[in-house]
Amino acid sequence: MPATSDTKAVEQYMEEIRNRLADITPGPWEVETGGPCVWHLGSGDTICTVNFDHQTGEHQPGEDQEFIARAPSDIAFLLDQLSSIPSQIKAAVQAEREAWSDVRRIGAQLSNIAYNLSHAGKDRVVTEHERKVLAVCASDWDAAIRARGEVK
Repeated sequence: MPATSDTKAVEQYMEEIRNRLADITPGPWEVETGGPCVWHLGSGDTICTVNFDHQTGEHQPGEDQEFIARAPSDIAFLLDQLSSIPSQIKAAVQAEREAWSDVRRIGAQLSNIAYNLSHAGKDRVVTEHERKVLAVCASDWDAAIRARGEVK
């Protein structure tokens, strides 16, 4: 198994897993009720015998059978989930970029409004747009109003 930091080796290993999965007897596989086998549901062929003591002929039912029977579909599911991660990461990175773009835009608007308010006369009316932008950051709004002397 490759180190998880080696992306190319991980991709190659996952491809090897996909190939091994593609080479097995196609499912569905089922656990033999009360018996030691995992078998192919369609043909009835035995896939493997689990927890069977050939000397005594006794079978110890256990979770191994269930695990083996479900392994192909579980592995296929996990591989599908893993393959979707890069697109999820890409979408998250894009959303973060867009959020930071919004932060920069709002910051620029706040800065512009604060500059205009600080350089305007006391009789200047604060526009509705300015109020909405400043409301994004209440402490900046309070500071801007206090600087104008409108709030004591």
